[in-house]
Amino acid sequence: MAAARAAAAQRQKVALAAAAERRAAEVRRLDRRLFIMSDSVVLGSAAALPKALPTWKVNLDGKESRFFKAGLDVLRTRRSEIGRVVVIQMGNNYGGDPATFRGQIDEAMKILSGVQWVVFLTVYEYRHQQVEVNNELRAAAARYPQIRIADWNAYERLHPGHTSRDGLHLKPSGATLMADYIASVVNALPA
Repeated sequence: MAAARAAAAQRQKVALAAAAERRAAEVRRLDRRLFIMSDSVVLGSAAALPKALPTWKVNLDGKESRFFKAGLDVLRTRRSEIGRVVVIQMGNNYGGDPATFRGQIDEAMKILSGVQWVVFLTVYEYRHQQVEVNNELRAAAARYPQIRIADWNAYERLHPGHTSRDGLHLKPSGATLMADYIASVVNALPA
């Protein structure tokens, strides 16, 4: 009799845990806040992003000439506004020190603890230094299972003619291209 009660209590405990996990998954699925942090490149797609992501509440914090160190302050300050998905493109304004950049990625991941998905967009490799940035981003994805890499560098190269002469900043067609690319990546993330 005692064994039967213990087994029933264990089944109830497992059922309650499963129900709690289902409720938590539903809350995550319903959290449609999308926080995007960038420098001037993604900022160029500000008007196109809400159109490309109509079921998301898009919150873009982009600033011209932003370095990752300043971006960390943004993440700290605005952490309460961040939902289950964050998109980051930092590294166009890169100081050339891979170890420092790696540490900044790690600091961002500490700040974003509890965020389900952190999508890092690679940067256009217009100098060797940006290759270092993209290599550090890929290495971070191996360290953190919640990181997804969206290879903007490769995507942009497959769709030439959408950036200004510097290869970075977006023409109007590039703004739509960037927004649609971000939307395709975000919408493909598991709930």
